[in-house]
Parts: sequence; structure tokens; C-alpha cells
Amino acid sequence: MWTSTISSEAYFSLTIHYIDQNWVLRHFLLDIIPFKVRHTGINMAAAITNILNEFNLAGKTLALTTDNEFAMLVCGRRLSEEFEKELNNLTFSHYCYSVHILNLAVKQGMEIVDQEIVEVRQLMSKIKNSVLLCNELHELCIIEKLEYLRPEIDIETSYSEWKMLAAKHDSMHELMPDVEAWTKIKETMIILEPLERATKNLSGSLYPTIADVRFYFNEICDHLKYCVERKDGFGQYMLAASINEKLKEYWLIIDNHWSKSILSGTYRVPIYQ
Repeated sequence: MWTSTISSEAYFSLTIHYIDQNWVLRHFLLDIIPFKVRHTGINMAAAITNILNEFNLAGKTLALTTDNEFAMLVCGRRLSEEFEKELNNLTFSHYCYSVHILNLAVKQGMEIVDQEIVEVRQLMSKIKNSVLLCNELHELCIIEKLEYLRPEIDIETSYSEWKMLAAKHDSMHELMPDVEAWTKIKETMIILEPLERATKNLSGSLYPTIADVRFYFNEICDHLKYCVERKDGFGQYMLAASINEKLKEYWLIIDNHWSKSILSGTYRVPIYQ
């Protein structure tokens, strides 16, 4: 679902992924239609069903992948019910974007960050949104013979942007008189580092598989657990715990889909051969 910046009209697009006769994974934009009704999960499910029926693909559909927006979750449940009732399709699954799950987990964690982290975000956002302040910062860097690092845009659901923002703040830590504040920023960067790496690798992969997702999610969960249980006075353990809590909530759903795929008679033999 997206909205035209020119006409402000909403459009609904559906991309299909399939394996061809040579066992090569392909994808293309199946259809894009104006969406003039309310953006509810029921209406989206109806639109998807109509498109699939038009191209005679309803009986061949194995899964739907979307973001974690509430309407899309309702859409996934509705399609599962319809396919089970009308097509006796018990293997259809609804998956959520793994990178979006990481963003949501960090978003939850950032709700409890210390004031020092909030101040860094506010400072960088203030400078970023002001051409005058950016120019003054650039001039100060020249006077002090420092490398000019342009502030990043602070996006609430994008922890990778926050990670880059904090990394640039890292290079200026000698100008910060408050050692405690710098320690908190450093610890926050330690927590977010593997999540940023996973985001870049999964987003940069042409076709990330469930095996890739499992690898990164397990690594991140182990890392967050370590941060929570550290005995060396690691102060940001509550941030790590909050992110881990949200991540596990979604991971149980993903892991459940994977288990059903393995136990399905359709896939059992190929997986274990």
C-alpha cells in the first residue's frame, strides 16, 4: 500500500515470488490497483483475493509477506481463513518482514532510554533540520580542525539511523564533559550494533531465506541476553531486555511457521534428504 505524492491517491500493489522450471527464484509486480476504500485488513484481503482469482493463482499461493501494521495482520488472518474454507489450503502462512520486526523491537526499547540518549537525538535532529546550524557546525569543525560529520535524520522506527547518529556522536565524545552520559551512549551502541548489521545484510540480500533470518535472530537474542546478564556494571541492561522481549514475541510466530513447514508432508522429505 502506498500513496502518490502528486495526486495523494492510494494504490495497492502485489508482488509475486515463484520458482520457475529451472528452480530459479523469480519475482515481478503482479498488479497495482487504485485503492479507494478504507484501508482495513478485510478490504485488503478482498483486493488480494480478487487479484489472485483473476490470474488463477489462489490455489497456488503458499504465503503472504507484509509489514507488521495491524491492518496487514488482519489481512493475513482473513486470507488464511478463506483459503482453508474454500480451497482446503492448510499450509498457507502469513509472514512479517524480519527487518521491520527488528525496527519494532528497537522502537520499544527506545521508549525507556535514559535522558542522555534523548538529548543526543534532540540535538542531532535540531542541527539536521536547520541549515544555519549545520553551517555553523561546519565552521566550528574547521576552526577546531575536526572532521565535519553531518547529523543524520532521526527516524523513530529506524534504529540503523540512530546507530549512525550515535556513531557520529562517538567521534565527539572528547568534547563531552559528562563521563556517565558518554558511557550510556556507548553502551547503547553496543546493544544496537548486531541489529544494524543484520538489517544491512538482510536488506542487501536478493533473496534472504528463513535460515538467514534464524541465524541473525538467534545471534541477536544471544547478544541481548548477554547484555542483560552482564556482571560488570553494564547500565543499559533494561534497554536490552525490552528489545529482547519484543523480538521474542515475533520470533515465536516465525518459529511456529517454520516448524509447520518442516512437519508438512509436502516439504518433509526434501528438507531432510
